[in-house]
Amino acid sequence: KLALKKYLRDSDTVCELGASMRDVSGLICESIGPQGSSLHMDIKRKAPRIVKDEKKQWRFGSEAKSGADTPNSFHVMSSFDEWGCILSQNPGPFDVFVVDVGAMTGNDLPLSSVALVKELLARQPGHAPRAVLVRSPSLCSLAGRLVHSQKLEVSPADILSTDLPAQYSPFPAPAAGEPVLVAAVGVDHYRRTIALAVKPGDAVLEIGCHLGTSTAELHAAATAGDGASRGGGCIGVDIGPSIIQRARSRHPEVSFAVADAWHTAELRRLRAELMPPPKRPPASAVDPSVEQGRVFDVVYVDVGGLSGADGLLEALALLNALGQALEPRVIVVKSLAVRRLASSLRQFGHEWHRNCGLQAAGRSDPPAGGAGKASDLAARKNARG
Repeated sequence: KLALKKYLRDSDTVCELGASMRDVSGLICESIGPQGSSLHMDIKRKAPRIVKDEKKQWRFGSEAKSGADTPNSFHVMSSFDEWGCILSQNPGPFDVFVVDVGAMTGNDLPLSSVALVKELLARQPGHAPRAVLVRSPSLCSLAGRLVHSQKLEVSPADILSTDLPAQYSPFPAPAAGEPVLVAAVGVDHYRRTIALAVKPGDAVLEIGCHLGTSTAELHAAATAGDGASRGGGCIGVDIGPSIIQRARSRHPEVSFAVADAWHTAELRRLRAELMPPPKRPPASAVDPSVEQGRVFDVVYVDVGGLSGADGLLEALALLNALGQALEPRVIVVKSLAVRRLASSLRQFGHEWHRNCGLQAAGRSDPPAGGAGKASDLAARKNARG
């Protein structure tokens, strides 16, 4: 609701997909005023036998608007796929989209949400919406971990670590399988992240190593100082046997292997075969990353077909698979599509939490309006996304 109050304006034209809450739809109508208009879509629902939370104003059947006398329409769909037909009959254009895929499918589906937003934006190329508000815990998590490579170069400490209290940190310590994701475009930006993302002693994997130039730089960073004695190094993999042979001849000090990016079980085996971890020191001296059981500390991805403006869904699916299987601290991906997403996806409440942390440290005042609960967080995607 805080996101709606922030981004909706008087006289806006709004489209809400997943209009399961009457109070949310009513707030939309109230915010846009009598000069605005709204289109609300939701699947057909049955009233529950037991109401667990009486404070929530669920919509059932084919109820229409709630809260204000504004030109609007409410459509009941028998299935989620009908939204396209309804939108074709009510083309807009819309100033703001409000999307809750989970309300229509019964589960939080981040890739479906991203695909839906992309199609919504493509339907009105001549009128870029001011904002797309997406209710999705998974996308909120992604927004907090996905970073533009140039932002990493400007403020690496804010991204890879933070001195703010944990409850206010916009970048909380990632859970296993949820690494920080750095999106780069071009070889130069891709390689410039090495000095910031790789530490001596790290176990690094480059997927799509080609002739091994970047792999050699990654290996040098991971073995710098006493990195080699601590098990540091880099493995380069590519799907082409001839490419791997050429990489081996150019960089004999680096381990290379033929492997597919999607075969995560094979990537896990390569760590044990080509870069076995060193013998564990006494428990008091064990590095935290070893205790967390990471297969690789850092993963670099430069896969053909995913480095351009297309293939966003495939890139996100691959990054999720690599994160879950290899549990790295950081994944750096060379992808224009992912970098564009990093530029446009925002976690609502991000700046509020950070300002609260600064206020706790005596450095600034918090913004007006107060804070939302975790369930009120929304991911915002602007027209460039």
